[in-house]
Amino acid sequence: MEISLRTAKVEWVGERAVDSESVFNPEKIEASGREKAARIILKALKDGPLPEKDVLSLCVAEGVGKTPYYAARKALEIVPERMGFGTSGWSRLWLPDQWDEYQKEGSTQP
Repeated sequence: MEISLRTAKVEWVGERAVDSESVFNPEKIEASGREKAARIILKALKDGPLPEKDVLSLCVAEGVGKTPYYAARKALEIVPERMGFGTSGWSRLWLPDQWDEYQKEGSTQP
């Protein structure tokens, strides 16, 4: 009788901001990054809209990458509002309920 055992080998090369858990369970890391981004986004926008670059900068400063940031933004149904035109344009972000209220008021200023 022959027994076959398959194993995996991980060779760490250089420094990385990950551990073995993140290598073998990447969904967990992605979820935690998305959850952290969601908390940051909600806290940043609770008092009204902000430029997206500012919100993204807050996330990056807390160690959250762009992929979890955009995943959280989508999950929270954050509303981007385009301001200006062309390369000088920018977006400000709204929480959905704030955006709905803003639209009802028909305001140009929050």
